[in-house]
Order: sequence, then C-alpha cells, then structure tokens
Amino acid sequence: MRHLPEPSRRSPAGFTLVEVLLTTLIVGLAVVGAMSAMSQAATTKHVLEDEPLTALALASEIHALALALPTGDGDGSPATTAAGVSILDDLDGASFSPPLDAKLQGISEASGWRQDIQISTVSLADPSVDLPDDAGSASLLKLQVSVSDASSVKGTYTWWLNP
Repeated sequence: MRHLPEPSRRSPAGFTLVEVLLTTLIVGLAVVGAMSAMSQAATTKHVLEDEPLTALALASEIHALALALPTGDGDGSPATTAAGVSILDDLDGASFSPPLDAKLQGISEASGWRQDIQISTVSLADPSVDLPDDAGSASLLKLQVSVSDASSVKGTYTWWLNP
C-alpha cells in the first residue's frame, strides 16, 4: 500500500513568524535612521537660526546703550565692567562677558557670549574714511559691535551715530 504525502500545514497565502519578525526589524531600523536624521536636521536648523538672532539681539543692546549715553571725552581707556560705563567714550575698545543689556545689567542667560565694541569717528561725506576723534561737525560716530560665543564670532554689526 502506497502512502500519500501529507498535506503541508503551511498555508500558501500566509507568512511565517520569522518573515514577519525580519520585516518588523527592517522597518524599525529604517524608522530609527529617519528619526536620527530628522533630529540632526533640527539641531542644525537651531544653530543656523538662533545663533545669529542671539548675536543681533546682544549687539542691539549695546546700540541702545550707546544711544542713551552722553558723548564726551573720557580718559581714553575702555570700561572693564558695567560700572565703568558713564559716557559713550567708555565703550570704545570695551569687551563684556557676560554681555550687558541697555541698562548696564549683565545678561546671565548669555554667559557664554561676549560683546566687543569699537567706536571710531568717520567722515560724514564718506563713512568708510576714519577721522581723528576731534574731527568736528562733519563727522559721524561708527559703532561696531562684534558678538561671539566660546567658539567663534557670530556677527559683527555696525551703526552710525550722530555725535
């Protein structure tokens, strides 16, 4: 008597448990890779957008301070602290870390940042030409603020002030 082969218990239309687990593993790895790439892109976007805005805000604080200070001849040395700033000339050559706001208060949230300030007298007719400090009425004051963090300069901003 001849034995007929037993029918297979596997349905031809289904998947085995190993095939399902392998597919789940591959899809999971793809999702983890995509999430990692998206996280890196978000971090890069944060650095490219927020750092220049922070630098501009810190430079604008010095600009607002410069507009509020009286002009006059100082002792020629830059201020080393907020307490040393009483006239505009005190800002020339000054460097503040942590940065100062327009009210001469330290900005503790920006402790890793620095403001470097230069003030020069320039020609009213051609602001690219530097003049001696006692140039008279045909001049402007050029306020230049460089803002940097621990690694590099994040922005240099220039304003012209009427003396």
